[in-house]
Amino acid sequence: MKTKILLICFVFTLASVNCRKFATHTFEINQSLKVPTQELQQVQLDSLEMEEYREALVHAPILWFADKEEYFPTLPFFSAFDGVDNNADGKIDFDDPQEIAPRSDQDPGSIASLDTLHLWYRSFSKEERQRLAFVFYKVDSISANKLGNILFSDEQAWMRMDKKVKSYLKNSNKKLAVYQYYLYYIYDQGLKGHPEDLEHTFIFVPKDTSEFFGISVGAGHSDFVPSNVVIYNQADLLVQWGSRHHLLVELGGHSHAPDLNGNGRFDPGVDVNWHTENFWGTRDIQSSAGLGATAKYQTWMTFERSNFCRIYPPDSAFLNSEQKPGYFYRLVSAAKFKTLDSLHSRESKPFTKDAEFPDVAQEKLKTHLKFLNELGISSASSTNLSQEALLRMSLWTDNLKVRVSDQPEYQNWSKDKHKVWKKRAYNSSPGDIFKNYLFRPRRYGGLGLWTQVEQASGLEFRVAWMTPAWTWRLVPLKVDGVSEIHLGWKAPVQNRGFKREKWVAAFYYERFYARLLSWYANLKYINNNPDFSSWSLGGGISVQLPFVSLISKNPLNLLHWVRLRSGIKVPLEKQALRFDQTHLEFQLGIHY
Repeated sequence: MKTKILLICFVFTLASVNCRKFATHTFEINQSLKVPTQELQQVQLDSLEMEEYREALVHAPILWFADKEEYFPTLPFFSAFDGVDNNADGKIDFDDPQEIAPRSDQDPGSIASLDTLHLWYRSFSKEERQRLAFVFYKVDSISANKLGNILFSDEQAWMRMDKKVKSYLKNSNKKLAVYQYYLYYIYDQGLKGHPEDLEHTFIFVPKDTSEFFGISVGAGHSDFVPSNVVIYNQADLLVQWGSRHHLLVELGGHSHAPDLNGNGRFDPGVDVNWHTENFWGTRDIQSSAGLGATAKYQTWMTFERSNFCRIYPPDSAFLNSEQKPGYFYRLVSAAKFKTLDSLHSRESKPFTKDAEFPDVAQEKLKTHLKFLNELGISSASSTNLSQEALLRMSLWTDNLKVRVSDQPEYQNWSKDKHKVWKKRAYNSSPGDIFKNYLFRPRRYGGLGLWTQVEQASGLEFRVAWMTPAWTWRLVPLKVDGVSEIHLGWKAPVQNRGFKREKWVAAFYYERFYARLLSWYANLKYINNNPDFSSWSLGGGISVQLPFVSLISKNPLNLLHWVRLRSGIKVPLEKQALRFDQTHLEFQLGIHY
């Protein structure tokens, strides 16, 4: 009996301890750490940058987080900007080199520790973390007709679109302003979970006329995940929110989805109306249940948001007029931090005990750092940096960030992982945000290269022209899927010599280009084919290969997807439609 009582007391004691677990670290939350009360200060940027900041602020979205969310967007080295003494040494922010770039306790002589940053972040309460919210911005533009060529590929949505909008997007002389927002999270608690998570969302509006319409895009997690796109008229935005956009942030994984009516829910057909057969939504259930949810989106996958889980843009006029409780994020220019990174890369040296910054380099850095004061996110002491502080800042750009909790040895993370300006979406055309999933080819088609190996036959090499199936108008009804016309050459079989008399022509139909798994059917003709019928029917399954991620590493953005087809080929002439005379075939293709 005494043993049972002791066991119950032991379990109760463990449950009552206020601690968190991260990897192999167990630590107590320091409830004394408090982020200074948020104050909206007047931004004091120079005249050339002020207009861009104002535009980004006007279109900055309201962020809706799930009630159970524990991570919010912040700066990669937030401890240098939080106004808190994170390590209880009596110094804060830029006056404390350890907060500029904390080094690992296991090896204090070398590297900046991502684990230490994570532990400091988790030491704050949820409310304090919300006060540490930052969002990067970039303002860009794109030709209206270039974007229209992409959007018109989904005819189902655009047949119901306003004629004035369609006319604007066909005009090569018109431009759309693109407001890009990037959010950095120190940890991703999604399906798999991983350190450092960088997400983004874009808003497109007419640049050279009144903003009578717009396009809001919440980006998915990767090239495999479809973005959430809503094309709206300005009248669709609610006046009570100052015509601001709302974004739902997925629990744990942090992908984004527009919330056009600002009700804290994701409503298909309202909050997404382009490419409605394939969109991601906000699949909060993944993080909560630890299960993959790659099938078609269902509304139960999104948890309802409460009014207390919003983080607002730093617009004093908007916040004062709304008089709503909550927090606001700091809006910071990605270009400013890109320049800061560039200065470090050129001027700094790897951290060593005896290293020193040249006077010229010091002045450049100190002068540039004044933008922090102008944005009201750092104290004035940031311009009075010690040598060690300057050297610690070099760790922001060197490949020296490390996690030590999970690994017996140091595991370096890419120095570009946390850099917005290194992201493909930042450097590519803004229209590429619509291409981060395997959507249908453009309205007027795209090119593909295919190779095929077939049972008891030589290789085939073909060039394909692909276009949405409905463009043919062969039937009065809309036909989903994609049609392809293939032309190519079939290599002779072994011991037949190098003869080029076999030419291939084929017509293909594939049902789902926008999914990882699809099916296809085809009609093919090969001239002078003594081994098999010149005419044949084929069909099978089509699979999107995993190394589509090559897209994100291709500087020319040439690849749209890489697919593998596996199926059968049935003769139509000799022994026509005898399935005991079928051949197996495998095809590999790339498409742009």
